[in-house]
Amino acid sequence: MMSLIHHNAQSGTSFFSQLQQKMNVSVCRSFSPSNYMRDYSVEEDPKLAEFLTWRLVDHPYETDMRAKKLTTHAEIIQESRRVLINLLTDLIGPIQNVMLLEIATYSNKGDPAIAAGEVMLLREMNKTIVYYCETHSCNKKKNMLLEKSISDNFTKDNLVILMQGGGNVIGYQSIDQIRSLIMDRYPEHRKILLSQSIWLNKNSNNSLISARIIYSNRTNLTMFLRDRQSLEIAKQSFQGVKLILAPDMAFGLGALPRQMPPMYDIIWLRRKDEESAKYAMPKVQNNVSIHISDWLNEWSSNVGTRDMETSFLIAFSGINFLQRGRVVVTDRLHGHILSTLLNIPHVLIDNPPFYKLSSFHQSWTYSLSNSVIINNGTNALDAAIKLLSIYDRVLPPVGPIDMNRFTKL
Repeated sequence: MMSLIHHNAQSGTSFFSQLQQKMNVSVCRSFSPSNYMRDYSVEEDPKLAEFLTWRLVDHPYETDMRAKKLTTHAEIIQESRRVLINLLTDLIGPIQNVMLLEIATYSNKGDPAIAAGEVMLLREMNKTIVYYCETHSCNKKKNMLLEKSISDNFTKDNLVILMQGGGNVIGYQSIDQIRSLIMDRYPEHRKILLSQSIWLNKNSNNSLISARIIYSNRTNLTMFLRDRQSLEIAKQSFQGVKLILAPDMAFGLGALPRQMPPMYDIIWLRRKDEESAKYAMPKVQNNVSIHISDWLNEWSSNVGTRDMETSFLIAFSGINFLQRGRVVVTDRLHGHILSTLLNIPHVLIDNPPFYKLSSFHQSWTYSLSNSVIINNGTNALDAAIKLLSIYDRVLPPVGPIDMNRFTKL
């Protein structure tokens, strides 16, 4: 549905030492309510103090200089949002009006969380979304007519075209084709493809050839890449386009408080698609309650009256999925990002040979004190149990403590 809105890998063998090295702040500080209020934009380090004065569009490959050194979720969230606002303030400039094209309404909770973060960040910047469309309806005839009727009210100098972030450049050729048609409709407008990962797999050769044609030599296009691995691929593949290292747009949601008691000690978000590392699952101890599932197709979401509402409902369904655990284990990138927003201690399992999680982690969440990155299931379970022990006194207890004694009739 189209709508018009106005508003306004490292080895797991060292995870114990990894935790100890990263726990350079007290447990209580990490969970203190004052962390939500404190301003973290002051630096004693002279180099980082200077970094805070930069126009980051002038330093497009150095935007993660500070984030990787921050240890608390509140610091990382504030810094990620600061970087995004710094970049978008210069790239959009004084232009008030934007179109946000190809927002996600599919059941992978991470992509709708990106859309929700984009909307909230644009609201904070006092930008007006004059039109948006859902990914697979952007190029339907009736929607293109509506889009054109709205865009005709603006010149190229007072409308910016924004395209949804995610992890679908090259690896998902149909999405690249959707963007190609969008960009062709706006050859002279400023265009920003928001934070993306590039996924190359064994079947990507034809997609890569196509993507080089679609994205190269577009002088009005800026592409955000959310990890250095993707940035390097983009440098090699796309000529004549501005490339910038930028955090994931879901950080636009800001810090999120827990709103429900956990149902289990551990929620294990395990993907089952072709991006999965297909690691073996460990044997679970009897004294630990754990639920293992994927949020794609196994965790339903409500549908709203408009696509934007649906996108928010799916995003917050994913947030509720994660809140069911005192701690989280995840091999999905947005399991990591949303757990960071919720301040839930969590374990990341990397996905070789793609290394999507570790590449993002190295730039934006490397020193986060209540997360650990692991490369297999057995070490992930050990790390999760260790997190339960470390944070036991500050984590909410499991709500229905006896729920796991019963089975379905």
